[in-house]
Amino acid sequence: MAQTCAKQESNAVVVGIDVSKDHLDAAQYPSGDLIQTSNDTKGLRTLLRWIGRQRAAHVVFEATGPFHRQLESHLAKAGIPFSWVNPRHARKFAEATKKLAKTDRVDAVMLARMGHFSNPGPGGIEEPLIGSFLRVACWFVDLIFTLRFEQSESLMLWIATLRR
Repeated sequence: MAQTCAKQESNAVVVGIDVSKDHLDAAQYPSGDLIQTSNDTKGLRTLLRWIGRQRAAHVVFEATGPFHRQLESHLAKAGIPFSWVNPRHARKFAEATKKLAKTDRVDAVMLARMGHFSNPGPGGIEEPLIGSFLRVACWFVDLIFTLRFEQSESLMLWIATLRR
């Protein structure tokens, strides 16, 4: 994901979303409007309608493993520009702005501010495709390691049998 130094237009609306297993907390910058929805299909539809009403120029959220993938997919299908950021970078931004309270709503506001001031650049519509490819590649590598482990374990058992 490309980073750029230019900040968003001063009137651009950025939505930050804190993603958890059960719910999504979203905050709009600069107004500070907040919403919380469930992290399921119904909650995502509600969130997308809210984002549409906000006329968001960009959505920013932390990469949270399996919990952000459905959000990413829905944003891409709706054609809403988004970026996912490294949680470590989000933490550093929070430290720099002295906003270290660890609540979901505060994190959502912080992510919206981060998106406004650091302009992470859109993840683009291709992100879900790249993510799918990377998941398949990781699965394939894991499969190879598992097969090699099984082969070496079988070989060790066979050698142990021969030694008896």
